[in-house]
Amino acid sequence: MPPRPTARSPWRRGRGCWPPRRSPTRPAPRGLRALVVALRAAGWAARELYDHDAARRHLDEAVRAARSAGLDDLLAAALVTRSAVHLELGHEGAARRDLAAARDVARDGALAEVAFAEGLREDQVGDSPALRAYRRALDLAGEDHPHLRVKILNNLGVIAMRLGRHREAEQRLAAAEALATTLGPAVTALVTQSSALVAVEAGRPVEALRRYGRAEQLLRAADLPLMELHLDRAAALLSLQLLDEAADAADLAVEGYRRHDGGSLMLAEALVLQARIALAQDRPGPALAAAEQADDLFRRQRRAGGGPSRSCWRCARARAATRPVRCWPRWAGPRARWCACATGPPRSRPGCCTASWPPPPGTRAPRTRR
Repeated sequence: MPPRPTARSPWRRGRGCWPPRRSPTRPAPRGLRALVVALRAAGWAARELYDHDAARRHLDEAVRAARSAGLDDLLAAALVTRSAVHLELGHEGAARRDLAAARDVARDGALAEVAFAEGLREDQVGDSPALRAYRRALDLAGEDHPHLRVKILNNLGVIAMRLGRHREAEQRLAAAEALATTLGPAVTALVTQSSALVAVEAGRPVEALRRYGRAEQLLRAADLPLMELHLDRAAALLSLQLLDEAADAADLAVEGYRRHDGGSLMLAEALVLQARIALAQDRPGPALAAAEQADDLFRRQRRAGGGPSRSCWRCARARAATRPVRCWPRWAGPRARWCACATGPPRSRPGCCTASWPPPPGTRAPRTRR
């Protein structure tokens, strides 16, 4: 990295120095704006293909170009997008720094995007801080930001579900779906997935499966990948103790993520779920193999979240060796009330878990929408 220029340095003349920040009163060349927009779009497209390394490279370039050209509006947008990628990689500190920088340069409509991104970050901490951030974002998002309003309403519905407020969750998601139908099948499918999860948590399995089927139809109509849907459906079927159907859905998710070279993080999540389902089916061998693969992927990514695969691995090893082992995960925070690999009452799995049963609603921590 070249040194920063000083007042008397020959680097001042431009050989190897960072480009000077453009004055706000002096418009940037049109080509620079187009470059930043293209880099940000390329970064988000790479993230959609689960290639987080490429996404970070593109977004780092977008942030540097926007900052050097003084394009504050595009800089705020690029920082918000990069913060979402950081969150998915488990880099909460980096996401917080990006959002603080975005808040300093955001103006008008961009403030709602920043507030929504802060809600995503707070979602990693707890439901109450995220609820406040999302409500603030909803107040800032006007009628001219329909996509953002759909995402905010969806996430408010998911949080209401996690808090056990199923009626409020249904109302939020109904409002989100009514708005999403004007934006196309892709957006509607995401809201339908969330409403299916609410139906599972509310004890309406038939309605939940109907909604998952509708979400699949919408995703196919939009020509979008189905792996996340398969993953959510597998978790729901596991909670309903429909183990064969859950195993089929988890297998589809794992196969789909394996076809994406950059999807190792989501592949690890799918493998953890596959291990849990295999444990519930009393198949310790496949559970051990899936959990070891997930653990290897988590360790390679150095992600905060490698704990669940290690916990499942210890459970599988205990089952295979028929000897008790305490598997309460060290990484569990105050919100983790039972072992991440729990699939039945502790008394049915001797020595495996000392936590409470049944698990409180929503502790599977369904993904909010970015």
